[in-house]
Amino acid sequence: MFSVAEGGAETVIGRGKEAQVRIDDAGASRAHARLIQVPEGGYVLEDLGSTNGTFVDGERIDRTELASGHRIHIGPNVVVSFAIVAAQAEHVAQQLYESSVRDPLTRAREALAKQGVDEARLSQIESSVEAEVADARKFAAESPEATLDVLSSTTYSGPFAY
Repeated sequence: MFSVAEGGAETVIGRGKEAQVRIDDAGASRAHARLIQVPEGGYVLEDLGSTNGTFVDGERIDRTELASGHRIHIGPNVVVSFAIVAAQAEHVAQQLYESSVRDPLTRAREALAKQGVDEARLSQIESSVEAEVADARKFAAESPEATLDVLSSTTYSGPFAY
């Protein structure tokens, strides 16, 4: 998942090093397309003169406004999904994360206690984990954001490789 720039800044999608969302695929141009948040709050996708074109839900576009759920085809091999994630959705995701982590953490605490780890050290570990979760909550709750998810690609490389 990639966050899209806000406040009129652009997010470039392509295989070039300057792209914020890097797609390592021969069908993608170096600067293939860009996403821009418009003053009204919506998002616009523009093709940047790519060789293989940019498509939204199967239609070739030069420029179009995006809505949550649109599928963006970058050349013939890569599909990304555009979504606007609201604070409530972030909250649900956080709750799912916590429910998947809390029980394992409780089991880990019990296992460490059985191994003889003293209560002071267990409390330190617990405090450290709680601080990390609090930081994650703070970051997630700051504001709604637009995101891109790579749905399919022959190859992909970037800061968050799938």
